[in-house]
Amino acid sequence: MSNKIFIDTSYVVALFVPKDQYHEQAKKILPTIDKKEKITCQSVINETITLINKKAGVEASKQVYKVILDYFTIITEDMDLYTDSMDILIKYHKLSLTDSIIVNLMKKDNIIEIASFDDDFDRVDRIIRIY
Repeated sequence: MSNKIFIDTSYVVALFVPKDQYHEQAKKILPTIDKKEKITCQSVINETITLINKKAGVEASKQVYKVILDYFTIITEDMDLYTDSMDILIKYHKLSLTDSIIVNLMKKDNIIEIASFDDDFDRVDRIIRIY
């Protein structure tokens, strides 16, 4: 198994927002996730900071942004990635464009695990959701 894990918006929000329904579960699996290289992308950062700001305020957003920059490997995106990800969106129908980008990046980098509370990833071949 790879030493990398992709980190989705739903996991970060659950970890940093105490009122989130998955907060306790996010804390419970943190030791497992901390042992791996945490990978994310620009789209996830955008979603995460937007949701943290909405749910917990600007100070929490600043803290989470710093944690992401300090502890995550961030994959940059380009238009080719978006175009390729549209094929994934079409294949799986219910995935958002961001989720399709995540799947695309995971497959390109041979990452099989994702920390996420989004069960849409369960329908994607060769992805194991850690939750």
